[in-house]
Amino acid sequence: MTDINSSAPRIPMRHLSVRIPWHDAGWDGTVCREPRKNASCLALNRIGATKNDDQEEKYAGESLHEIPAKEAPPCFTCRSSDMI
Repeated sequence: MTDINSSAPRIPMRHLSVRIPWHDAGWDGTVCREPRKNASCLALNRIGATKNDDQEEKYAGESLHEIPAKEAPPCFTCRSSDMI
């Protein structure tokens, strides 16, 4: 076992919390299949405040790249789609 050099600066431990909205199809690049059932989005302030279930249901299951950008679900603009 290697000894830690006691003269080395000690970096304080930090915790990281990342909140990623849940997706009912595993972030496959589509709008949720059942947007009204996805209550986890409501816990994320910006997504919950702008979530539009009627609009999302109109595009349920469709590719995020095929719908107008102004009608994309708020999770898409949060860059959660990077989970794809």
